Order: sequence, then structure tokens, then C-alpha cells
Amino acid sequence: MNKTCRSKTCTETNPQPVTNFVKDNRYKDGYQNRCKTCQKKYDAERFLKKRDVILQQSKDYYASNLEMARAKRALWREMNRAIKVNDVTSTITANPPGTPSQAKSAMRRQSGRSSRCQMA
Repeated sequence: MNKTCRSKTCTETNPQPVTNFVKDNRYKDGYQNRCKTCQKKYDAERFLKKRDVILQQSKDYYASNLEMARAKRALWREMNRAIKVNDVTSTITANPPGTPSQAKSAMRRQSGRSSRCQMA
């Protein structure tokens, strides 16, 4: 199925496949009138024009919903803890630490500090 982009500045060839459009139940055919490329350009231009207003709205919303934001983050961390643990475990398994003598020589090279302390 094909659909025509109704943007005046559409750079894509018309008509385009429906896969180039975002689904939107507000429209009769179930898709937005702008193709994804045109919508992305429109959103970028709108953000540049209204940057200060958009950022202030975001800060205000976050400040007024601070507890909800914290609860969401805590829930996300709890739900994704297993993924994070599995990533660390697989990294350690794939890159096992060296022998104790190698660790001691590395510490000597780093003046007794770990590599993380060297960054600080």
C-alpha cells in the first residue's frame, strides 16, 4: 500500500510505502500526513525555534513531578537489574582477570592506584 506525503517540503518521492509513515489513530487512514523524514525535519526546526520554551516546560514538569520521576527510575532499575548483572558477568567471563602477579605489576605501574583512581 502506498501513501502520499502532504508536506510542502517533502524530499522523498511520492507516493511512498506506508512504512515511511508513523501510525496515528487520529487520521482516517491511520497514518500521519508527513513522512518520517519530513516529520523529523519539522520537529528539529520546531525545537530550534522554541528551544527555551520547551526546555523550561520540561524543567517545570520534572520539578512538579519529582517523586513520580524517582519512582519510575527506581522501578526501571529494579526491572533491569538482571540485565545489568548478566552484562557484567558475561564481560568478566569473556575477559577474566589476570594472575595475582599481573595485578601487582599493574598496581606498581599505576603508583598503587587502580585505573579508576587514575582518571580522577
